Amino acid sequence: MTNTTTDIQNIIDYITHCKNQYNKVIKLSSVQTYFVESSDTENTWSKVKSFLFVKLTTNDGIDGWGEAFTKEGEEMNVINYIHNFAEMIPSINSATPWGFLNLISKDKKNTINVCHASARSAFEMALWDIYAKKANKSLSQLIGVKRKSSVSVYANIWSDKHYSDDDIAKKAKNVIELGYRAVKIYPLQNRTINQATSLMKLLRSKLGKEIHILLDLECPSNVNDAINLEPLISPYNPYWYEEPSDGLNIEKLVSIKNQSSFDIVTGEGQCGIDHFVNVINARAAQILNPDISMAGGILDILVIAKLAHENNIKISPHCWNSMTISVAAMLQICSVLPNAEMAELFPDFMAHSNQFMSTRYKITNGKIEVPDNLGLGIDMNEDVIIEKSSNTRLSSI
Repeated sequence: MTNTTTDIQNIIDYITHCKNQYNKVIKLSSVQTYFVESSDTENTWSKVKSFLFVKLTTNDGIDGWGEAFTKEGEEMNVINYIHNFAEMIPSINSATPWGFLNLISKDKKNTINVCHASARSAFEMALWDIYAKKANKSLSQLIGVKRKSSVSVYANIWSDKHYSDDDIAKKAKNVIELGYRAVKIYPLQNRTINQATSLMKLLRSKLGKEIHILLDLECPSNVNDAINLEPLISPYNPYWYEEPSDGLNIEKLVSIKNQSSFDIVTGEGQCGIDHFVNVINARAAQILNPDISMAGGILDILVIAKLAHENNIKISPHCWNSMTISVAAMLQICSVLPNAEMAELFPDFMAHSNQFMSTRYKITNGKIEVPDNLGLGIDMNEDVIIEKSSNTRLSSI
């Protein structure tokens, strides 16, 4: 067993037993949800998706913040699950992350329900924020055996609009000028295989050899597209191949991985430990990218990361959420994982998200410093969140 595997096992052991070191009873007094609808980005490159923030408040006045992944049309399901958790919480002695995990683990039928997983991710995230604050530490200081001061990130320049190759190349150069050293594109979005190849050729010529170009294939309808595209784009040295097939089709992922020289990435649309265990056991990918606000919770991600590391698989958290709470949790976790890959950011969400918090993230040479303030390390502007929310809901406990 390598030293880094020992480190991650120590993390798992430590968080399991840290209640003995910081054994404060946590009682919640309220659960508040804030739903912010989608809107155009400041520069109109794309639309900012909707966000769902969760605030838990303890009897002694400590606030903990979490964020749930949202999918259009399913937001109310997530909100309802969160407030159902609020009704369940009084049945446990202390609202700790592991107490909450034990409470909801009895509900086996919802393990792979994405709305349920998003709700429990947000709720547990907020509990960790509270727990770390009670321990007078940042989350990474609380659980970390070895903590990195900064985390490598990449810029996702996805858009729901149709742009030319030149537009995408210009956008990529713009984000590199912001300090990123890696950019993710969608080569098959509205493009044939040959057109995708032309885009990759242009990007490599414009960005140079040192910038990483990450490819997201978005589960192409033609299952052979990934294999047929690879030899055409290999000369342009893509960094990874994300979602060459639906993540639930593990057999197909294995087939693609066995034929590919690229690193295969999967996991952004799935939740629950069991799915990731199956992917790991099948050796279907070199990199897993569970979403920090949808996979099922921080404890689940740490367990997945441990199992992945034991099999030489990296973790690159997906983060198609606001660039606030989800990013804060992602940075805290990546800073303690020995097998952390680059984490995901959406530069075009930054300006919109900044209004919701006083913390500012700065990209320097492809990295972000990890906040070392208490809890998740960020301060939220609740007045602005209330102003911008189209749906708020309070559950008193």
